[in-house]
Amino acid sequence: MSDVVVIGGGIVGVSAALFLAEAGASVTLLEAEAVAAAASGRNAGSIQHPMDAVRSELYEESVAIHRRFGVIGDEAAGLLVVGPDADAAVAGAAAFPGLRAEPLDAAALRAVEPEMAEGLDGVLVHGTGYPAHPAAATHRLAEEARALGATIVEGVRAVPEVVGGRAVGARADDGTLHAADRVLVAAGPWSSALADPTGEWSPVSALWGVTMQVALPPGHGVRHRIEEWDEPFDAGVQFEATPLDDVTVLGASRTIETPDETTYAAAILSRAARFLPILASARTVKAATCARPVTPDGLPLLGPVPGVEDLHVAAGHGPYGISLGPASGRIAADVLLDRSAVPTAFATDRPSLGRGAHA
Repeated sequence: MSDVVVIGGGIVGVSAALFLAEAGASVTLLEAEAVAAAASGRNAGSIQHPMDAVRSELYEESVAIHRRFGVIGDEAAGLLVVGPDADAAVAGAAAFPGLRAEPLDAAALRAVEPEMAEGLDGVLVHGTGYPAHPAAATHRLAEEARALGATIVEGVRAVPEVVGGRAVGARADDGTLHAADRVLVAAGPWSSALADPTGEWSPVSALWGVTMQVALPPGHGVRHRIEEWDEPFDAGVQFEATPLDDVTVLGASRTIETPDETTYAAAILSRAARFLPILASARTVKAATCARPVTPDGLPLLGPVPGVEDLHVAAGHGPYGISLGPASGRIAADVLLDRSAVPTAFATDRPSLGRGAHA
């Protein structure tokens, strides 16, 4: 029997397992497929500031955790914002120490990012945009969790076992009960359905996205995390690029329904080539589709599931999973161990979640 069973092997689940084990708790993590199989391994590959006050502390702590375990170094690549709404980045960055927004005209933009198309201007936000290979952060934290004594079992699909209004563990598809004093559901967009199969409590939903990995021709590269700031999306896609050691990650799409990967990958590449013409000569390495977990107010969901004793949830980070997940996992662990309370902004019964927040 474990102190805690965690359901879900994404960045939030493995972070919670790490901090639970570090605190001396016995923890078993059950993952239906493989660690980082979903959004935590299919993201845009950038750890970056959300530029809002509510989530900024999660970001700062997550950056410190990523540094502690060698996921990122001390220097950020910088976030380069282009598009009609780029000037909003100046005001957004101004509210946070450590971020400095530098407006760039077309010549200055091409000086810092030579592959950019001519005639564009933008804003360079220093101090954020840490490249991290999509699955690297999650695998590194899972490795550390195992080293601290956490048991991580892949290929086991499980649901919370609730008896008399209290969670007593997780029941696997083969009927095995993994007994525990408390259960944490950290299953991304599927968290609500696992926590409450009736559907009455459903504050987390799926927002689907497609990303691509491409290899640029020799001698060419991207230096910064780049994002197009423009609403609404053009044909469901918007340009973003993250430089990694061997590939550049391109994105992204946002759809409520599961997208056709081939169609959206072509649309992403076409739009991205407007900003980075060299992409016309790039080699496609792979495309990836994932569901991002979102909430009605855009804020993570951390803490006890209303109406069920000893059942907790940690989900709803949207496109900021690897940017906010480690700190969220730490908070989830502390709440499970009765060492701290859930921050009000991330409470599971907050009014901003709407009707679906209350069981």
